[in-house]
Amino acid sequence: MRRSVLASSVRTVVEALESRKLLSVSPAAVFTPGTGSISGVVFNDINGNGVRDAGENAAANETVFLDLNLDGSLDAGDPTATTDATGAYTIAGLGAGTYRVRVQSSQGLVQGAPESLDVVVVAATASTANVPEGVPSSVSGTVFYDQNQDGIRQNDVTTIEPLLAGDTVYVDLNHNGKFDAPVVDPFTGITTTAGEPSAISNNIGAYSLTDLGPGTYQLRVVPRNGFHQNPPGFFSLTVANGQVVTQDLGENNFAVISGEVFNDANGNGVLDAGEGGVGREFVFLTASDGSFLPGNAFAFSDSNGNYSITELTPGTYRVEVQSSAGFVQDNPGYVLVTIGQGDAPVVNVPEGLPSSVSGTVFNDANHNGVQDGGELGLSNQTVFLDLNGNGVPDAEVDDPNTGAVITPAEPTTTTDANGGYSFTNLAPGHYIVRFVVPPNSTQIAPAAGSYTFTLAPGTNLANQNFSIVTPDLMVRVLSAELQPVKTGVIRHMQVAVTNVGSLPFTGQAGVTLYASTTPTLDEKTASIIGGIPGRSPITLKPGQSKRLKIQYAFPLTQPSASYFIFAKVVTATSDANPSNDVAGPLGPVSVAQAFIDLAIAYQNQPPADPFFVGPNQAVAVNVVVNNLGNVPSNGLLSFTVYASDTPNLEPGAQVIYHPAPKKMSLKPHKAKAFHLIVPNPGPTIGTKFLIVVVDSGDPLGEYNLGNNVATPTNPTVFR
Repeated sequence: MRRSVLASSVRTVVEALESRKLLSVSPAAVFTPGTGSISGVVFNDINGNGVRDAGENAAANETVFLDLNLDGSLDAGDPTATTDATGAYTIAGLGAGTYRVRVQSSQGLVQGAPESLDVVVVAATASTANVPEGVPSSVSGTVFYDQNQDGIRQNDVTTIEPLLAGDTVYVDLNHNGKFDAPVVDPFTGITTTAGEPSAISNNIGAYSLTDLGPGTYQLRVVPRNGFHQNPPGFFSLTVANGQVVTQDLGENNFAVISGEVFNDANGNGVLDAGEGGVGREFVFLTASDGSFLPGNAFAFSDSNGNYSITELTPGTYRVEVQSSAGFVQDNPGYVLVTIGQGDAPVVNVPEGLPSSVSGTVFNDANHNGVQDGGELGLSNQTVFLDLNGNGVPDAEVDDPNTGAVITPAEPTTTTDANGGYSFTNLAPGHYIVRFVVPPNSTQIAPAAGSYTFTLAPGTNLANQNFSIVTPDLMVRVLSAELQPVKTGVIRHMQVAVTNVGSLPFTGQAGVTLYASTTPTLDEKTASIIGGIPGRSPITLKPGQSKRLKIQYAFPLTQPSASYFIFAKVVTATSDANPSNDVAGPLGPVSVAQAFIDLAIAYQNQPPADPFFVGPNQAVAVNVVVNNLGNVPSNGLLSFTVYASDTPNLEPGAQVIYHPAPKKMSLKPHKAKAFHLIVPNPGPTIGTKFLIVVVDSGDPLGEYNLGNNVATPTNPTVFR
């Protein structure tokens, strides 16, 4: 049975009534003789808890009767008994059925809540019903328009909340949430069924309910059109003997969402009996697309899990919870609710301890759906939670205008080296786990293609395994250039990719080359030095091969060392046997770091005496550039001529000539002469030393910049 959000408030009442064997079925209207009986004690219930406590005296000479026609009064034919000095009574001679027990007091007392007891009598058995009574009590107050939904009538200089006339206030004896009026025979005018105690608020909003016996009551108001009673929709009042209670009742026409945050023990998303509320949880609203709502659209659940979010405008909302108890909200992580003006829906929010799902994807060689010895797990396979049940892993959907996430991506994971996968921190709820079957493969297990289940909180669901049969590609190295190499130098290799499986292969297949300092390949630490991607689909029947030519080079940043080379076949599909996907190790290969070192020197020194350069004259400077590195320099070679006061290149030296760089290749240990014509920049610079600097312009950089400068020994006079 689904409990309402108000369950915690009425728990005390229900427990008390259960002790009296109160049932929600209608009693028999016709007396049937038999051998059953009802007996008990009538007592003065001073504190109104429905239980006879110490000091609560028995009520003697009270008439107990069975209200056969439910009219609330003692009629002819109703079985009766009078209590003795100890308050005890017995009504015997009853046939099987359900009877409503009432008391008619001779002492001016009234029966305590719920003013009647429905008792089941089984044939030839004795049933018990203790009957509380006490001095009449009353509940009174006002009905008002609670504009801010705080439950307190504002009546000061700033705000006066109006009083509401003509609204029915009633005691909900049967807890059905509606007013049960007396039923009157239209012909005789006789009340045939007693109604629930009620009063109508007068012109100043006042009401009064009198002659109430001791007990606990649900006090409700029948809201006017478009309004609802303040959350939680009733007041739970315990009335002691002769007590006068004042209770104002607020109504409003704002929408409100209230309910209970509960521990969903079975993960079905429904508040079932025994599933307790969770206190101090942060409940908040988001828009229908999951975007943040400004303002006070949140509440904390109380110690029983109850929450209420008020002053809401019509619209569609997501009700979400952020747990402080280590729980997660049931899948899909929110409850969607649409409200109109004045609506007050009850939205219970399920949550629980996180759960997990795990399993293995493996190559099912014998097609039996079970991972037998020798059947390998498949790595890098895609497993996903199909939240919307459409069979594909859906990507995130964003609002094209705001960029807000409308629908998050479905959870996806890839299998590890052994084919294992897991989804952790899952909320309770319903799930479908699917596997993306790779091209060229056939799924064997599960037969339905997916697993469907409901996760209870704290569940670790294992062995949700998927099996497929796939082709089996392997790679062999046919030839390779393995002589000592320098970083950045291109080498070549020939490999053959062969389908050694029992299924044809159609798809993209490539080869990746790795370099490792050990003869065992570890892809996490090895360097990729080349390969060939699967640019276009290939088809390989079982036993067929395809040759591939591959270029490779060690990166310029590769440290000098000895390396082993491995070739690995790579496909977008699964592979039945990953152990033959790698060929190697080849080597070891000695790798040295490449470097460029340009050195410049004058081919001819200037004259010993000062060399004079007149107006419109130029200086001819002949230099030789030598590549002292171990790889060609293929950059934009450039020269810069400085005029310096000293034979050294000073920070303040003036650039007097810088011709445009030009593309040039200079092999290792080769030199080349260059003839530079340096124009006279003007007589104002006077006597200077000419210093020529060369730059390779190669992205590799230069090993030694110190020999890139050629400094003459004699000055040049510009005039």
